[in-house]
Amino acid sequence: MSGRYKILFNYGSIAGLVAFAWAVLIYLFGFSPLGVATFSEFWIPILIVFLSIKANAKAALPENGYPFSRAFFDGITTGILTGLLKGMLLFVFMKVLASDIPDQYYAEQERLIAFLERNSQGQNIANIEQLKAAIEQDKKVGFGGYRVVFGEINKYFYFAIPFSILAAFIYKKPFVKNDNQ
Repeated sequence: MSGRYKILFNYGSIAGLVAFAWAVLIYLFGFSPLGVATFSEFWIPILIVFLSIKANAKAALPENGYPFSRAFFDGITTGILTGLLKGMLLFVFMKVLASDIPDQYYAEQERLIAFLERNSQGQNIANIEQLKAAIEQDKKVGFGGYRVVFGEINKYFYFAIPFSILAAFIYKKPFVKNDNQ
């Protein structure tokens, strides 16, 4: 495996472990690690994408450069690896130690719906009813490994896109031609 991919796997693994620890911390504070409180971990993909792209930019040889496309790909790959590891660990945590996480999630969603009903002042009633129906349908489907893992991958993938673009613009390096070539 090349040094570039080692950097990606190392940063993705570290971020996945940090994100999982954050999810456990959220759970210990009484919130669902699958609910709204997960947006408090927005800083993890931002930080890890920048650090991963920066490390790969430093490791890139001047004659090879570090083009925007490679930097963008590295950021996205780091985000996907982060989501993959966190999703797998979270699913095992749910099945082994915290089987009440889906119940917490649904209770949180019901509190959110109740809040929307109280504050909607009679507007958007149809939308709130659709949301209730979606939650009931969601309860029938449940939380399987596929849903948890791919949900986390999707979340980190979409978080990584804008920050990979930004970091790729910052850390890209042009190719340097040797006189011998």
